[in-house]
Amino acid sequence: MQVSASGNLPNVAFTLADESKSAASARVPESTGSVLPALEEIEITQRSLTDERQNSNDDERGKDALAQEQRIKQRQEKQQEQAEIEEIRALAQRDREVKAHEQAHQAVGGAYAGSASYTYTTGPNGVRYAVSGEVPIDLSRVPDNPEATLQKANTVKRAALAPAEPSPQDRQVAAQAVQLALEARSEIQQITQEENRANEAESANSAADDEAREADSERTSQTENDRSDNDDEQQTTALADATERLIELNEDLSRIYEQLLQSQNFEDNTLASRNVDINA
Repeated sequence: MQVSASGNLPNVAFTLADESKSAASARVPESTGSVLPALEEIEITQRSLTDERQNSNDDERGKDALAQEQRIKQRQEKQQEQAEIEEIRALAQRDREVKAHEQAHQAVGGAYAGSASYTYTTGPNGVRYAVSGEVPIDLSRVPDNPEATLQKANTVKRAALAPAEPSPQDRQVAAQAVQLALEARSEIQQITQEENRANEAESANSAADDEAREADSERTSQTENDRSDNDDEQQTTALADATERLIELNEDLSRIYEQLLQSQNFEDNTLASRNVDINA
C-alpha cells in the first residue's frame, strides 16, 4: 500500500480497498496486519466527527426551528393585538355614531320623542359599547285640533330625518309623518270650507236682515211721511176751514155791525122826531 504525501483519507480507503482485493488471490505479507486497526480507528473517528457534525446541525436546525416558532407566535400575538385594537376602535366609533344618531332624534323631536334605549356589546378590553339604539316617537293625532296635528307631524318628520344618515326605519317614520300631515291639511281645508260656507250664509242672512231692516225703515219713513203729509193736509184743511169760518164770522160781524148801525140811525132819528114833537 502506498500513502500519498498529502495523507488524504479517501485515498487511503481507496487504497485499502484495492489491497483487500489482492489478498484474496495471494498471500499478504506479514506487515499488512498492523495497518487495519489504524484504518478502523480512522473510520470510527471520521464517523464520530460526522455524527458530531450531524448532531450539531440537528441542534442548529432545532434552535432555528424554535426561534422560527417563537417568531411566528410573536407575529400571531401581534396580529391578534392589532386586530383587537382595530375592533375596539370600530366599536368606539360605532358607539359614538349610535348615540349621536339617537340624540339627534331626541333633540328635534322634543316632547314627541321618548328616552333612547341602546343595545350593547362588550369589547376585547371589557368595555361595553352601544351597537344599536332606538327612540320612541309619538305619531298620534291631537284630538279635535288638526292644526296642532299638522305641527306635530312636521316636527316628527324633522326628528326622523335629523341624523346625518337616517336609517330605513327613520325614513319610514318620516313617510308616516308626511301622511299624517296630508290628512291634517285635508281636514283643515274641509273645516275652512265649512266655515266659509257658514260665513257666506251668515253674510247672506245679515244682508237679508239689513235689507229687511232697510225696507222696514223705508216703510216706516214712508208711513211717517204719509202721516206728515196727512197731517199737513189736515192742517191745511183745518186752516182753510178756520179761514172760511173766520171770513164767515167777519161777514156775520159786518152784517151785525151794519144792522147795529142801521138800528142806531133809526133810534137817532126816532129821538130826533120825539124832540121835535116835544119842542113844538
